Formats: sequence, structure tokens, C-alpha cells
Amino acid sequence: MHRNLLINIDVEDLVIAEEFYKNAFAMTSKRRFGTSGLEMDHQGFTVYLLEKEAGSKPFPDADYDGLRHYDRHWTPIH
Repeated sequence: MHRNLLINIDVEDLVIAEEFYKNAFAMTSKRRFGTSGLEMDHQGFTVYLLEKEAGSKPFPDADYDGLRHYDRHWTPIH
């Protein structure tokens, strides 16, 4: 049974992230959403890369500890 899967991933730099997902997972770029979003696909597995600035709030009421950062230990997948 073939199932589609969709994941949104916050990234600090869309250009670098695009190259990473192309090289690491053989993903193909499908659609661009301005300069801050990209749809990539590999055999029905769809990933949306969303460029979000480090230090920005992931949701309106986020406090200082909840700000986006891209340190190695944090996984910004939602």
C-alpha cells in the first residue's frame, strides 16, 4: 500500500537546506513559495522546507526559551 507523507521543516537557510535534501535523500524540488518556502518530493514523501529566522517565535505567545534556534540538539519538525 502506498501512502503519502507530508512534513514541514523549519530551516535557517533555504538554499543550503535544498542542497542537503537533494544530496542526502535524492529529493526533487517541485514548487517554490516565494523566497521562503520550497516543496520537495521523493516517491510520495513530501517535505516543505520553510525558511524561518533564528530567534523568531514559532507561535505568537512563545517566550524567550521557545524562540527558534537551529543548534544541533533541536529538531524543528512539526
